[in-house]
Amino acid sequence: NLANAQLRKGKPEAALPLLTRARELAPNDLEVQLALADTSFQSGHAGEALAQLKILDEVPSADVQLAIGLLLQKHSRELEAAEHFSRYGREDSEGLLALAEKSVNEQDYKLALALLEAAPAAARGSAAWHALKGYSHFKLDQPKPALEHLQHAVRLDPRNEDYYLELAGPERQLG
Repeated sequence: NLANAQLRKGKPEAALPLLTRARELAPNDLEVQLALADTSFQSGHAGEALAQLKILDEVPSADVQLAIGLLLQKHSRELEAAEHFSRYGREDSEGLLALAEKSVNEQDYKLALALLEAAPAAARGSAAWHALKGYSHFKLDQPKPALEHLQHAVRLDPRNEDYYLELAGPERQLG
């Protein structure tokens, strides 16, 4: 709790020793371990953060893989994040797509694309996957891939009116 108070005040350096102590007291607490890695990144100690995440990587849980991926993505370590998103997606491709949709709804289009890229091949063939990917590209001002994916979504599910509405935006932009 003291570490959280320091983080809320914008003092990650002051939170580090508190989180280190919390990890010593509760070495199996995943929340503390993730908070320590996140705070280490915020404090400019990327090596320490990566070492902490390497320890967490040994936990055989898809949810832990997702949490590691999200943390790495947050700190602009996209390549490392992609591997963890892929591991999660192999266990729960529906969950990965749901999280991508949530990211779109929260207007985090870069994260949505990272999650969609990590989807297994079977999930990549769906109209929903193409629609999410196209819409994310569109919102990131990437009209060409947006148009391609949205057109593919329409071909896969021509009865879904939402895809036509999404498709209208990129076409006007390319116009």
